[in-house]
Amino acid sequence: MSNKNVNCKKCGNDYKVPLTANMISICPQCLTYNYCECEYGFGPITPCYIFVGDKEVAQITGNINYHLDSDELGIHMVLKQKYADLAVCKEATEIVLEKYRNEFK
Repeated sequence: MSNKNVNCKKCGNDYKVPLTANMISICPQCLTYNYCECEYGFGPITPCYIFVGDKEVAQITGNINYHLDSDELGIHMVLKQKYADLAVCKEATEIVLEKYRNEFK
């Protein structure tokens, strides 16, 4: 898997993130959402990998009922949001950020 260089929009931190068809990037320094790569409108949006820096911390799966799973964070749940406007990705990102900030900062 190749990597992409990312510059955090909030703190300016430079880091690498693995490139996949569907992924969400969270800055490992300031723990904010930074970048999304998604096939929205062209294909399935799952599986979608959520990375903090280059570390995969969670995954969104499913295609009608979406699930968020992270063994590291102890998250295994059905998400409420759906495909439209990537609402499910936004919901998952918020859950991961809250849990990650509480666990690791």
